[in-house]
This record gives sequence, C-alpha cells and structure tokens, in this order.
Amino acid sequence: MNHIDIDNRKKEIKNEISALNKEYRELSNNEIEYCQEKLKPLVGLCFKNGNGYAVITDVPQVEYTMMDTHFNPYRLPVLVIGKEFTDELSIVPYYEATVYSLAVNYDDPEQYFRLHNKIISKEEFVDRLNEALKKMRKEAFREKE
Repeated sequence: MNHIDIDNRKKEIKNEISALNKEYRELSNNEIEYCQEKLKPLVGLCFKNGNGYAVITDVPQVEYTMMDTHFNPYRLPVLVIGKEFTDELSIVPYYEATVYSLAVNYDDPEQYFRLHNKIISKEEFVDRLNEALKKMRKEAFREKE
C-alpha cells in the first residue's frame, strides 16, 4: 500500500465514521422525542411525597454540553411546596427541583408515582399552594392573623 492508497483509505474511514455519527445523532433525537411524547401525560401530575407536595411541570429536557448532549428520561422537573432547598431567610414557599423516577414504563408513565407517592388532585395542590402563599404574604407584610 502506498501513501496515496493509505490517504484514500483514511478518508473513506473518516466518511464512514461521519455517516455513523450522523445516524447515531438521528437515532438519539428520535429516542428523545419518543420519550418526551410518552411522558407528556405526567405533566401536571400532583403528588404528595413525605411531608411535601409537588407537581410535575415538564417532560425531561435535553442538557447541552460543549461536546455532547445528555438526556435522562428519569429526571422530571417539579415545583415543590416548601423551603427545603431555599435560603433560610427566604419567605418564598416553593422551589423548583428535579424528581427522579427509578423506572419509566412508557405504557403507563404514572405507575412509578402511584406506587411510591400519593397522587393528589390539582385542586388539593392548588389549595396547599394558596395556603403557602397566604403564609408568605403574612410574613412579607408582617400581617397578623
């Protein structure tokens, strides 16, 4: 094999790798779209976990890095009523967080949450949120009972 043959083979391999990378990205994007579509029924699901109340606010999102993207279908954004992860001095009674489901059954995405949490109605969640906001208002404006 001479220098020109080696150079041509390297170019062929590079083109094959590029084609495979493109196919891989397309498959990954299809997988993400599939997962997000199947998990849409979870958006708006309210549940009680321990002493807290939460609502799932979106499907898992793609995280972009300098070199790649990362998608975790088990990582769901939620709004939680409480102050667990906020500043001690904060009077804001809720925070955004991430809840991890250990498994996702795409045929029945609520299954994990029914097994490990108490599903509550949207009305009950809103009632708890209103109570927390009322408490925040009293603290913010130094209102008395």
